[in-house]
Amino acid sequence: GFLPAETATGLAMQALEALQHAHTLTYLDELGNSGIGIIHRDIKPANILLDEHGNLKLTDFGIARALGANRVTKTGISPGTIEYMSPEQIRGVPVDARSDLYSFGVTLYEMLSGSPPFQMAASGSDYDVLKAHVEEDPPSLRTLNPDISLALSDIVDRSLKKSPGERWQSAAEFREALLSEPVVRTQRQISVGGGAFASAEPETPSRPPLRQTHPRTIRRRWIRWITAGAAVLALGIVAILFDRSWKRFGTPHDTA
Repeated sequence: GFLPAETATGLAMQALEALQHAHTLTYLDELGNSGIGIIHRDIKPANILLDEHGNLKLTDFGIARALGANRVTKTGISPGTIEYMSPEQIRGVPVDARSDLYSFGVTLYEMLSGSPPFQMAASGSDYDVLKAHVEEDPPSLRTLNPDISLALSDIVDRSLKKSPGERWQSAAEFREALLSEPVVRTQRQISVGGGAFASAEPETPSRPPLRQTHPRTIRRRWIRWITAGAAVLALGIVAILFDRSWKRFGTPHDTA
């Protein structure tokens, strides 16, 4: 199945915030050289985890690489997962942060439709999937899930462009596009896995409305307060009388 659009976009904004952090991270390598930016290179649902409160964690940076360090494998294909690899990963050419955005676009497509745009053939051959990533347009999201808006479908489509220059140019830009989508702004809190998380757009503070109290409720409150006051007064009188009686007749110790 697939996730409701509100849930998928809420999760997507968390994931893109994590990607933006990785892509702009200042780091030191083992030689003490500093650099900026880490590419994940294996974005897929299995590497996106949720806790019981709906907080998203981007995991498994096992094949991540610093921006600019674009070595590939001996076969010419960068490591990754076939269904989520960007066209440039498949071609074995240098990749940048926009490759991660393509892979996340595939992931968001799967959230909204129930399956990635290009699936492994029954034969288990990788060739058709690799070829489709490089040459074919994905099936329209709205044909698979008519409930999503045209704007949201267009946002995902842009993330899946074959040329990196035609995609979202940063995770922040991708996230901002989702944030402007009305479905995110109208759904402030989204339930996921028994928990909940707030959408990234803060709600405008406002004064809570004045509560109108029914007259009958007011009368009942007065009756409870009067009854409680009478009970306290009665207890006070009993205590005073008891104290006087005790002093009049004395204690057993005084009598002895």
